Amino acid sequence: MKRYALLAFVILLCLHARSQSAAVSDTASKSFPEKAIGLCEKILHALTIEKDSWEMAVYPAASYADRTGLSVGVMPMIRLKHAERPWTTITPSALVSTKGMFEVQCDADVYLTRRSTITAKAEFFYLPDDFYNVGNQRRKSVEATMNVYRSLFTCDFYTYIYESRWQIGATTDFCNHKYKNIDGEEAARVEMTDADGWDNGLGPLIAYDNRDDKLYPRSGWLLKFRYLYYGKWLGGQHEFSNFTADVRRYIAIGDESVLAMQAYAQLTGSNAPFHHKSTFAGTRLARAIGHNLKYVDNAAWLMQGEFRFPLFWRIGAVAWAGAGNATHTADKILYDAHLIVGGGLRFKVFPKQGLNIRLDGGYSSRGEGAIYFNIREAF
Repeated sequence: MKRYALLAFVILLCLHARSQSAAVSDTASKSFPEKAIGLCEKILHALTIEKDSWEMAVYPAASYADRTGLSVGVMPMIRLKHAERPWTTITPSALVSTKGMFEVQCDADVYLTRRSTITAKAEFFYLPDDFYNVGNQRRKSVEATMNVYRSLFTCDFYTYIYESRWQIGATTDFCNHKYKNIDGEEAARVEMTDADGWDNGLGPLIAYDNRDDKLYPRSGWLLKFRYLYYGKWLGGQHEFSNFTADVRRYIAIGDESVLAMQAYAQLTGSNAPFHHKSTFAGTRLARAIGHNLKYVDNAAWLMQGEFRFPLFWRIGAVAWAGAGNATHTADKILYDAHLIVGGGLRFKVFPKQGLNIRLDGGYSSRGEGAIYFNIREAF
């Protein structure tokens, strides 16, 4: 499934101005980009509200995907100003599409102190969707179609252990799925009927973080290990566990470029419903697969590297490659892995902060392609 996304018209205007400047004389090329960038800055200023303690940039959002159709909406980005912890960002968004999708969500990274953080996400989502069942096999068709209603709230709270780079905290996940108008094979209908309802999890989180910046790191390590236990004692429908390991490394290249690397693994209990199985796809993982639940199983892994570099003004670019897989047993972990390559553009929302709007496009060794439009770096 291919996913196409349109960045805010401001970015396209700036890229057009850049390309046009190459065709004029040396004298004109010095003034025309400056005038074009000045015009863009005026437009961005009109889209930005700045106060003493916070600032907000409001951008239109539009995308196209085979899965969702043409989507349009709005995506405000809010940053709280604080001298000691300037990384607090809140990004609500709302989208509707020609295929009937409706999505409202809000992501927040809130720094309570310089050493204590809350990362949270709330979402309501509706979409006529496809069901691919569990496994890593090559699929030529879907097993069923249905209408999906999803509501979720996730939250991580963690704080640094005294006088160290290590962090400890708690992680929660409260998620409700409803599947209606199911049409397909009997086994698929049973799978989705059994997956209806709440699945609520709670568990510990431990991390190590010595990055030089929280929004756009150029050096350092980030290690996160998260364990969630989902049980009926929390009001859920299923009993299972989930363990996630996420290791990231950042290396500065020259004055402004960055090499970022990630090793990711997830293990999920066999009793988990299919939408909670382990996956390596998604907007922040293998960005070459357009449906994050197309390949799911008891275990998944992903390794990827990304080179990030500036172009001009607030515009940057990335190139990335990696490999990943979803597997039922550990002995098949490397069998039939997906190879992925891709690239993308970045637009800095606030000129003095590393919060980026990103457009990523990728292609996999199985002939799948996808384009994602989102906020913040993938990893």
